[in-house]
Amino acid sequence: MRSKPATIHTGTFTTPRGQRLVFQVTGRGKPVVLCNGLGGTFDAWRHLTGMLATRYQVFSWYYRGLHGSSVPVDRTRVRVVDHVDDLELLLSHWGVERAAFVGWSMGVQVALELYRRAPARLAAFAALNGSPGRILDTVAGPLVGRVLPMLLHAARLGAPPINAAARALTGWQGFIGLGKRVGLFADSLDSEVFGELLHHYGRLEFGLYADTLRGLGEHDAWDVLPRVDIPTAVICGARDLLTPSHVAVRMASQIRGASLLVIPEGTHFVAVERPDLVNGEVQALLERAAY
Repeated sequence: MRSKPATIHTGTFTTPRGQRLVFQVTGRGKPVVLCNGLGGTFDAWRHLTGMLATRYQVFSWYYRGLHGSSVPVDRTRVRVVDHVDDLELLLSHWGVERAAFVGWSMGVQVALELYRRAPARLAAFAALNGSPGRILDTVAGPLVGRVLPMLLHAARLGAPPINAAARALTGWQGFIGLGKRVGLFADSLDSEVFGELLHHYGRLEFGLYADTLRGLGEHDAWDVLPRVDIPTAVICGARDLLTPSHVAVRMASQIRGASLLVIPEGTHFVAVERPDLVNGEVQALLERAAY
């Protein structure tokens, strides 16, 4: 049976530069910070927070321009370093000096960039369905890596029709079933949680989304991996079409002492496909870190 935190506090924080950020806090205890994937929601972590909040205080936030966080005045300021600027200010606002971090997809890059800047802030790190960076090269492959930037530019120019198309597609009742048939999602996907994620995803502003994705493609934290000296767990799905498992294998091999869990039938959404395995690996990581 899925457990849910008893209370989730949603708040807002405005940075000195006027950037408004929406954040969530639940549970009590030592801090654990969840770094979302691009377009991800706090509810998408529901299985993990249900486990963590019984022993830890869990924090998360929405990146610039997503799910209520304000669009920056300079719309190009949605790079990974910009999100880490926000994260450092939020950590101070929350009174968190050091925490365990869990990053999902984009969140892996955000957490690693924070480690580059302030390694003492991370007590442990779980990398879920992510890449250290240069995703257009290491994930999509050379051909798509050349074509995708052009598609992102087109998305930015044609945002209104793309927004409408995304709402129609994600609102279609057959979308999850089709995704399972083509291998985008595993049969074990929690359709209730993922359906809520799709509802919010379809309401994103896709011009800004494209700019954020382009920033992920330009970011590179592979050089950080050999310096990581905290307990680390790398978790991926063997059938992940977005961040293939070979990226996770390479990432784990470059972090001293990192554990690696490849979930055989998992896709990019293992946290809502096999939460039992993901939760178990995160719990083992925190125990290994004596956290």
